Amino acid sequence: MSQSWHNFFFASYDPGGFISVDKPPLGFWIQTLFTLIFGFHSWSLVLPQIIAHVLSIEVLYRIVKKYHSQKSALLSALIFTLTPVSAILAGTNHPDTLLTLFILIASGLILKSSSENKFKFAVYGAIIIGLGFNIKGAQALMVVPAIFLTLFIANKAQSIGRRAMSLALIGGIICIIGLSWSVVIENIDPIKRPYTGSTSDNSPVNLAIGYNASQRLLGQRTTNKESNKKIESDQNKVFSGTGTFFYGGQASIIRLWNDPLGRQASWFIIIALIGGFAIITKRQLIFPLSNEQLSGLYWIFWLVPCMVLLSFMQFMHPYYSAIIAPPVAALSGAGLIAMVKSAKERGWKSYLLAIALFFTSISYWVILSNSSAPKSLQLVYISLSILILIYIFFKIARFENKVGRIARIAIYPIITLLVAMPLFWIIQSYQVKIDGIFPQADSSETKIYLNRSFKLDKKLLEKIKAPQNTSKFAVATESSTLADQIIIKTGLPVMNMGGFYGTDPILTLDSLKEKVKSEDIRYFLLSNYWKEGEYNFEKTTWIKDTCKLIESYSSDKLFLYDCRKSVDQN
Repeated sequence: MSQSWHNFFFASYDPGGFISVDKPPLGFWIQTLFTLIFGFHSWSLVLPQIIAHVLSIEVLYRIVKKYHSQKSALLSALIFTLTPVSAILAGTNHPDTLLTLFILIASGLILKSSSENKFKFAVYGAIIIGLGFNIKGAQALMVVPAIFLTLFIANKAQSIGRRAMSLALIGGIICIIGLSWSVVIENIDPIKRPYTGSTSDNSPVNLAIGYNASQRLLGQRTTNKESNKKIESDQNKVFSGTGTFFYGGQASIIRLWNDPLGRQASWFIIIALIGGFAIITKRQLIFPLSNEQLSGLYWIFWLVPCMVLLSFMQFMHPYYSAIIAPPVAALSGAGLIAMVKSAKERGWKSYLLAIALFFTSISYWVILSNSSAPKSLQLVYISLSILILIYIFFKIARFENKVGRIARIAIYPIITLLVAMPLFWIIQSYQVKIDGIFPQADSSETKIYLNRSFKLDKKLLEKIKAPQNTSKFAVATESSTLADQIIIKTGLPVMNMGGFYGTDPILTLDSLKEKVKSEDIRYFLLSNYWKEGEYNFEKTTWIKDTCKLIESYSSDKLFLYDCRKSVDQN
């Protein structure tokens, strides 16, 4: 994308402008600008995410401080900082961290609109969400229920019709801004732009509402149905877990606490939910609600729908759970302070803190028992839950005076224990090799998906870089598995014939022959991945039957073919 403004605008995957990335462009535009300023390095690609993560912590702190307290804000910022999946993503080139920043900025504007009854800030927030859609697609819309519900409740003095019109305007702004780039690209002649990656019809709009939205929810893996079973089968061979595609675990109501999602962002969910309840019940639910209650409701409206989606969506990566990190942190920080105050009072609210800590300790034990954590750590948290249960018993039995002072002192080491475990996973994850494609918090090296362990031979690179290779594309590959490595090492245009998975219907056999005939492409680097009846089989078979095998690489896993003067052969 940094080699030409044409590639930049169309979010081209390769220097030759053959195919686009399968995500909206804004996050990659930001990364590209950083590489133009600092040069192409791994650190310059990661730098925008690091900056965005730091800014996200600051924005979250300011929001929680404004509507709750400074102590709540500090605790929320700490919990967010120590959310493993957020810390891991900040060290990769995934744009999710940028999206988090945009959503948090929008959240501050929405809460300002709700608390001050100034609609213009809701409009500004909608614009930011629309821009967020152009970073990571429909993932930005996961916060829209919170926006709509909070604005609807905050403006209760208005008629339902007027509130509905206001929300319709907000929704319209999000749609117009969000789909603006896709609609513009859709109306450009396909010959003049890269093929839209991960689509079956070269449609950027369908990419936005299909592959990056409905297909994620329903579980369709690729644009080519006949290849789905093969890819899922290979995924199951690579990953030890079973269930939803890409190692998200079996879809269920407890998925967020199972392996591998549990260790990503689920540590404080129980405290967040009970803490949110404590926030909104600090005073009676009488309209107009206090700003603190509105804030608590907003975070709950963000968290709960996202938890449902993450629990049951069929196309799942563990790092998707980063979307719940901000509301979990905000509710946990503000909720803990609210529950600590309630614990000093009489009545049922005084039990909330002990109940939250008890079930959180149990959830820690569940998460650790489903992971590779040492048994000793599991014992620590199950023991902690037993001690808290004993305290609850004494409190019910009205022996609180005998244990109350101890409990008040113990609350600080208990919270320290709870905060320490996410920090442990962050440290453990950075001590091993993190998979930049599918990052997650893990204490063991992430397994690479679908043969991404291919090693490029120096002789291969010398061959395709040779002066006599005058084709438009230095080499063609079946998918991004090989193409991305060659592009990074050489900067040469590489034809990625089938998109990310190798299943995009970009080329027919006839169009492939035409490109060989016009000398757009000469060399083909192939594997033996595709079998008869599968998407790429016809094209790769023609190449193998009609072109000259020059060399094999990496223990005969890769084969380089020269197709010059081969197009007339059948």
